[in-house]
Amino acid sequence: MATLVLVWRGLLLALTAAGLVSLALGYTTAWRRLRGARPRGPLPDPAPPVSLCKAVEGADESTYELFESLLHIDYPGRLEYLIGTLTPEDPVVDIVARLQAAYPDHDLRLVMGELVGVNRKTSIMRTMAQQATTDLLVFTDGDVYHAPDTLQWLVPELLRPEVGCVYQFPRARPAGTLGGQVIALHYEQVYLPQWMMAEATGGQNTAIGMLMAQRREVMDTYGGFDAFLDALADDFQFANQAARQGFRPVMLPKLIDTEMPVESLLASVQRIGRWLSTIRGVRPGGFVGLIFTYPVAWATVLALTGPALGWTWGVLGAVLALRYAAAAALEHGVLRTGTLGRGWWLLPFVDWLNLYSYVRAYFVRGVVWAGRRYRLLPNGDLVAEEPR
Repeated sequence: MATLVLVWRGLLLALTAAGLVSLALGYTTAWRRLRGARPRGPLPDPAPPVSLCKAVEGADESTYELFESLLHIDYPGRLEYLIGTLTPEDPVVDIVARLQAAYPDHDLRLVMGELVGVNRKTSIMRTMAQQATTDLLVFTDGDVYHAPDTLQWLVPELLRPEVGCVYQFPRARPAGTLGGQVIALHYEQVYLPQWMMAEATGGQNTAIGMLMAQRREVMDTYGGFDAFLDALADDFQFANQAARQGFRPVMLPKLIDTEMPVESLLASVQRIGRWLSTIRGVRPGGFVGLIFTYPVAWATVLALTGPALGWTWGVLGAVLALRYAAAAALEHGVLRTGTLGRGWWLLPFVDWLNLYSYVRAYFVRGVVWAGRRYRLLPNGDLVAEEPR
């Protein structure tokens, strides 16, 4: 029995050490790629036309401002703006009407999507792609704030022949709820280092759905959104389908400001659980490797297995100190959102929650998305457990 305890503690110590290594790699890669970055090059002359598409269901008090930022993008070429939803009763419809009245000189159109698959967002994007009149398609979530120079960064990358998808990583806007603070810390201090670590150790044939763009000629090579109407991870499929055709995804070295959800702590736990289940469904090999990215959680388990041993608590204290130091360096040197300052006390909880969600994903195949329950199939497709 004593031998088993020693082996278990040795394993926990190894997982903690591996987590620190992955933490260092992820944070240094993020620092190197994002700090002081510049656009790849100037826009071509003439600048090609672009379709800016936003698939949304539901709205809140910030929606008008976020949609309006889309109309303030500075670009010398022709732009068309497509905002899509699924029902005429959706509050998005009224917001689009207000924007059309306020900006009559903008080619802003409301698109009513046709629900043809289980993933509702994918169905909306499918309809928008059919109605768009340009060959450069940019799809964005409803909760993102667009900087005026967005296309000055995006278009030069998107026009490169070998590039199949361009996307941006989220940066949190101030959160007004506890659940929103948890999601903000997850994005900036867990997901971003993990993503950067994966980029540094082999690259990623995937994207993130806050903003993702593709040339129509690339989309045509794999059949467009019809190829993954039921998939949970539409952003993964959007990039991965193109990668299978020989193109590669590119993450812009510019973060996109994202409104944090106004939700409870329980809702944020469900959201992170859904994300981890999604990763396991679409990238099972990479998902296994996430076990090496939770040093605070593993150090906590180590301390709890030997509460009378001073050295285990010393390890936990040292890991926490390193964790906060790395987080502070990224916050002050790259992010500059204030997320860590507002919710510093939540950072260990977010780490523990991620390990819990990681383990849970091996045993639970159900996900909750926008209040709807689904069963996740082994191939990453969704099956609705309630009428759509």
